[in-house]
Amino acid sequence: MGGTWNYCPAAFKQNVSVAVPQTSPDAQVEEPKWMPSGDHAGTKEPIFVSPMYRALDTNLPKELMQFSDKPFPAGAQALPHHPTVKEYIEEYADDVRNLIQFQTQVLDVRPSSSGTRKWDLTARNLRTGTRKTHVYDAVVVANG
Repeated sequence: MGGTWNYCPAAFKQNVSVAVPQTSPDAQVEEPKWMPSGDHAGTKEPIFVSPMYRALDTNLPKELMQFSDKPFPAGAQALPHHPTVKEYIEEYADDVRNLIQFQTQVLDVRPSSSGTRKWDLTARNLRTGTRKTHVYDAVVVANG
């Protein structure tokens, strides 16, 4: 799991440098850290280390952060705490959750080599290491 609002405890950040912001598009692709998932089977899940810290609150009022069709919960503080934001985003995505590919890392996006107005997107399944390139009509980069 990754993303700006995915808090990683300090123990995950040992011996890891987090460059924020990454200023070079040619930088090496980040590798996940494999951490115990917390289940009783002893499985691990890929984690991308976030620079977020435990006491982080947003620096924008919830009214400026919210989507036009979904307000923050009534009891949310004016500058929401990071778990509130993460839960808000997860709830907002419920309707499209079946379209999201988890444990998948985008490695490359570029105009399609076919000469059409499409995009080639190369992604890697973090569990299997399998890389696949798919062609899309449009790509949305949504970070932060």
